[in-house]
Amino acid sequence: MYDKHGKTRKLQQKYNIKYPPALKLNIIKKNYPLLREQMPAYYFQIEKALKRNDYVSVNHRVAALLASYFDILFAKNEIPHPGEKQLVKILKEKATKLPFNMEENLYDLLDSISNFDDRILIEIKKLT
Repeated sequence: MYDKHGKTRKLQQKYNIKYPPALKLNIIKKNYPLLREQMPAYYFQIEKALKRNDYVSVNHRVAALLASYFDILFAKNEIPHPGEKQLVKILKEKATKLPFNMEENLYDLLDSISNFDDRILIEIKKLT
């Protein structure tokens, strides 16, 4: 990219800052309990949706759980969150702190959702 007056370089320098520690802490403190620890944790919402055979709600709550899960992983690794696309790929390329078997556990969770079985809760426990 041609940058005759160096405006792009100046903007890059301005916004090339260290990941704010307070932001990291707040993201983790807000999202971690929502996974499985406190009401209304996604785990318990999914458990209730399974009991009432509400597969749309299960899908919706798992999507919310995964959003919080990825928010935590990006914050923990001090990587700016890129949005919704290629999250696993970006984490595998840039992150140094990832859960053991993260990719396999994600696949197993998504597979269990497609079968709409009680394995969903087991896979969430493994993932989180």
